Amino acid sequence: MLVEHRQRETDTDADVSPRAAPRAEPSARTDPASRGAHRASSTRRDLREILRFSLPVFLSEMLKKFRGDLQTLLLGVFSTVVNVGIFTVANKLSFVGRISSAAIMDSAEPMIAELHARNDLAQLGRLYQTTTRWIFLLNFPVILAMIIFAEPILAIFGESFTRLNEAVMYAHALGFLMAAPAALITNAHVRVDVVYEHVSTRTKALLDLIGFCVFLAPVMLLLLIYSGPVVELAWRIGEKSPETDGLPFVFLLKTAMPVFAVTMMMAGVAHAGHAALRWRGLDRHEQQTSTTIVGR
Repeated sequence: MLVEHRQRETDTDADVSPRAAPRAEPSARTDPASRGAHRASSTRRDLREILRFSLPVFLSEMLKKFRGDLQTLLLGVFSTVVNVGIFTVANKLSFVGRISSAAIMDSAEPMIAELHARNDLAQLGRLYQTTTRWIFLLNFPVILAMIIFAEPILAIFGESFTRLNEAVMYAHALGFLMAAPAALITNAHVRVDVVYEHVSTRTKALLDLIGFCVFLAPVMLLLLIYSGPVVELAWRIGEKSPETDGLPFVFLLKTAMPVFAVTMMMAGVAHAGHAALRWRGLDRHEQQTSTTIVGR
């Protein structure tokens, strides 16, 4: 009987222990130390991902930064006037070829950074091959034309290529100023999605309204007010480039500032009106989309 009694106690302890074990261990969700450790681990992981993503972009920008110093170093290597003259002309001509390569590399940098962060070396190698091929295909005809038609090109743009430099600057400025309103209307502008993507549709509409009333409208009004006298003076004196061989159209370039302000205000009003409809639940497009989804 003593043996049977001990056997019953052993069986009872074995039955109770699995149920009592979870009570003895604190839950990871309710333990502050566990939550803090998890948060710290997540922060370190996010920091590593950011560093891995931004490292290729950082190295690319550093190479661009020291490219001018490399040209100065090459000038110090040449010992004769003829070599220096050839290098100077080739450097001026290479500016035209760098336009397409700079455009391709600026577009490829985010993809390179993402592939580097994912450690996808095979896809990264294919991307480098593709970008190198396109840079060659775009640069070769330009360089060939520069060699064949060197005298007419130098006669148009000057020996220092000042007009070409300013033409590229004009194209960049006008492209940004004239494309920004269209980007706002089509919702193609860049957002810092810290909060916006994690809220409801009505909250998004409210944020769009606040952004227009607090940021967009006041800034565009200030730009319109303060750019008016500048543009008026530029037209009055027929402002030209400060360079002797530059483009004489600075007054036209400055005119783009008030035009940009007016078009951005118009686009902002349209965007804010659409946001107001979404906030009140009167957006027909979203209603049709939701009805279609429910019907499916």
